[in-house]
Amino acid sequence: MLWQKTYLKALFGLGRPIILLGVLMVHSAGAAMAYARGYTPDAAALVWGFVALFFAGASVNYANEYADFETDALTEKTRYSGGSGILPGGSVPRALALQAAWVSLLLGLGIAALGAALGILNPAALSVLALGAVGGWMYSLPPLKLAWNGAAEAANAALGGLLLPLYGYTLLARRVDWDVIAVFLPYALLIFTTAMATTYPDRAADRQVGKRTLATWMPEVSLRRIYVLVSATSFALLPLLVWWRIMPPQVALVSFVPLPAVVIAARQYTCIRNPHPTARASMMMIFAQTAGFLWMGAVL
Repeated sequence: MLWQKTYLKALFGLGRPIILLGVLMVHSAGAAMAYARGYTPDAAALVWGFVALFFAGASVNYANEYADFETDALTEKTRYSGGSGILPGGSVPRALALQAAWVSLLLGLGIAALGAALGILNPAALSVLALGAVGGWMYSLPPLKLAWNGAAEAANAALGGLLLPLYGYTLLARRVDWDVIAVFLPYALLIFTTAMATTYPDRAADRQVGKRTLATWMPEVSLRRIYVLVSATSFALLPLLVWWRIMPPQVALVSFVPLPAVVIAARQYTCIRNPHPTARASMMMIFAQTAGFLWMGAVL
C-alpha cells in the first residue's frame, strides 16, 4: 500500500496541477469569446471538451517531465520552472512519467473521439485538440524536440497562447474562425515572455544537457530588450485590433489591466530567478479578457 500511495502522489505532482488549472482558464477564454459572439453555451460540449483536454494536457506535462529529467536534476525548482522535482528525487522511476503520458494521451484522444461519435464534440474541436496534443509532445520529445532546438518560447506562445483559446472557441462555435488567433495574439506574446522568464532560471542546467533556449546563448541585455519589445508589441496590437474590427473595444480596454504588472515584471526579468511576476501578468490578461467576453455575452 505504501508504494501505491507513493506512485499516486507522484502521478499527481508530475501532472503539474497548477499548469492544468491555467490550461482550463485559457481554453475558457476562447469559449467566452464564442459566447460573446452569440453562440449558445453547450454545457455537455464544454464539460466533455474539458475532460478530454485535461487528459491531453496531463499527457503533455508527463512527457515534459520525462524529457527534462536531466536538466531538472541540475537546477533549483521554482513554482513554474525546474519541473515538479519528483523524478530527480528518485521516489519513482523515470519511466513512470512516459507511461503516464501515453495512458493520458490515449484517454484524452479517446474521450474526444467518443464525444465526436456521440455528436457532443465537433470535428473542428477534435482536430484542434489533436494538433495541440501532438504539438505538446513534440515540444519535449523527438523527432522535433522544439524546446531543445531553439523554439521553446515560440512553441509556448503558439500552443498555450493561441491553440488553447481556439480549442475553447470551437467547442461552442463548432468551427474554426481564424480571427480568433488574431484576438489572442497579444496574450500569446505575453506567453512568449512567460516562457522566457521560466527558462531563464534553468539556463545553466539547460546548457549542460544541450537544451537550447534563448537564455542559454543570448546575453542578458539582449534578453531584456527582447522581453520589452515583445511586451510592448502585445499592448500596441490592442488598439490596432480594435481599428481593424477584430477585437471588441471593451475587451481591448480590459486587456490593459495587467500593464503595470508587465512593467514590474520587465524590470525584474534577469534580476530574480522566480518567473512568477511574468506568469502572473499573463494570467491577469487572460482573466481580464475572459471577463470582458463574458460580460459582452451576458449584456450585449
